Amino acid sequence: MIFTLLGTRGSRPILTYEQVKYGGNTTAFKISIDGMNPIYVDGGTGIFREGVAITKANTRGLHAHFLITHTHWDHILAFPFFAPLFMPGTKLTIMGPRSEKYDIKSLFEHQHNKGLIPIPFEIFKERIDFKELYPNEEFMIEKATIKTVELNHQGLTLGYRIEHGGKSICIITDHAPIENNHLGVLMKGWKKDDFTAKEKIFYDTLVRFVKDADLMMHDTHFTKEGIKGKENWGHSSPEMAVDLALKANVKKVVLGHHAPEDKDNDVEIKIKSARDYLKSIGKSNSVEVVALSEGDEICL
Repeated sequence: MIFTLLGTRGSRPILTYEQVKYGGNTTAFKISIDGMNPIYVDGGTGIFREGVAITKANTRGLHAHFLITHTHWDHILAFPFFAPLFMPGTKLTIMGPRSEKYDIKSLFEHQHNKGLIPIPFEIFKERIDFKELYPNEEFMIEKATIKTVELNHQGLTLGYRIEHGGKSICIITDHAPIENNHLGVLMKGWKKDDFTAKEKIFYDTLVRFVKDADLMMHDTHFTKEGIKGKENWGHSSPEMAVDLALKANVKKVVLGHHAPEDKDNDVEIKIKSARDYLKSIGKSNSVEVVALSEGDEICL
């Protein structure tokens, strides 16, 4: 498997001369497996250049699968401009969770409301199949096994585990600390007397989900200090990512979903913070921590 980071940012795209190294496009990832159509996770602005490159190299259209973590704008922003959708041979399967009120197909159609963009959805409707997903599912995409888990973020947000050939990649993005901070729509039924037990079950489930993963891309939107008072924004810190990796014996952690305000130096401070934390608890060699630039690949 090959993991490619196409978009590094959360919330909104941005690019200044101080943000060139790690990039300014919003969240998107690609997993490539020999003999399979590509699997993309999310469709932030990171897929725009990918789409242009595909159309230059391929005149027959694209067959691919998209796993959507959730439908906040920064994760689906580029779909109306994804060049392969304008090619007659393209066929995409887009899978992901519904919002509280709308299914995933309706949410994508809404992007093409005539008051929002002059590109009618009818152009694409024969080229896209939609499938609604829920937490704790397991299914196949061609030769790969896909698993889902609930994350702690506003609405319904899914983490994904992609397995093939004895290797595994986990995507844990848009995820907040759970202690006294219940953001997901499925948590609304939790009773106050059960909060501590429910929180433990939630976190233990997440640990099992990422257990022994070869690579985990984890939301590190905030620093350890920056997250204070913003726990209900729905994001994580490098220390949270490292803690989860240690509990689950994850081999490599990729820091991502960086705040749009983060300059290159701020991202590097996060890497150092994570590594310093590991050193402080005597676990420096237990997990590798990196941050990638747009277009970087990791081969497993």
